[in-house]
Amino acid sequence: MLEQTEQKAEAVKAETDKEIAVLNREIAALRDSLQSLDRAVASQREQARTVADKATQSAGASEKAIASARGSAVIGIAARLDAAAEAGQPFAKDLALLGPLVQGDDKLAAVAAKLQPFADKGVPSQVTLEESFPAVAKAALADDLADDSLGERVLGKLRNLVSLRRVGDVPGDSTEAKLARAETALHTGDVARAVEIVKSLPDATRKATAAWLARAEAYLAAKAALQELAAAAAATMGTR
Repeated sequence: MLEQTEQKAEAVKAETDKEIAVLNREIAALRDSLQSLDRAVASQREQARTVADKATQSAGASEKAIASARGSAVIGIAARLDAAAEAGQPFAKDLALLGPLVQGDDKLAAVAAKLQPFADKGVPSQVTLEESFPAVAKAALADDLADDSLGERVLGKLRNLVSLRRVGDVPGDSTEAKLARAETALHTGDVARAVEIVKSLPDATRKATAAWLARAEAYLAAKAALQELAAAAAATMGTR
């Protein structure tokens, strides 16, 4: 009886061990399946990330290409505007071309707006400013001398008649010396330096130099705006 019981127990144990072994194999197979599924999901996730990255790069490249093309166009128009300014010609039509290109860019639009006051009539060229200066200097010197004394007034009228005025890099702080240096600056294309010197002249010369200064400052303002426009366009090409 005991022997039969033991035999039955062994049989049950054997059957149980067999079932456990089968269950372990099924668990192992399930684990392998889950691991395969995880790898597949990870692979799909990586593929999706790659596709998204490529899409982002493509969009970024398109935006950069558009920005570069727009910047190039703005620089080209700025060159045409600069040529018109140097020739003393109006540039309203060329400036109008900037309208569509600066939309959405506050900095470019602000710079373009600085040029608007000069568009219809243009600005005096550097050559015009240089050629008109001797007459301005002659009048300024005469006014300065006439303001000194009766004797100097006579000399001033005489100088006005015979055009006695030193030129070149004349040293000193006299009106004549400053006018000479301003003219020399114009000969080298340095309008800003000439304006600086003329502004330092005595009050007696203001009437004679006022119109020339206004024209010179218009030229400088337009040139500065054009340089700013080209720089802003170049920066747009490099950062977008």
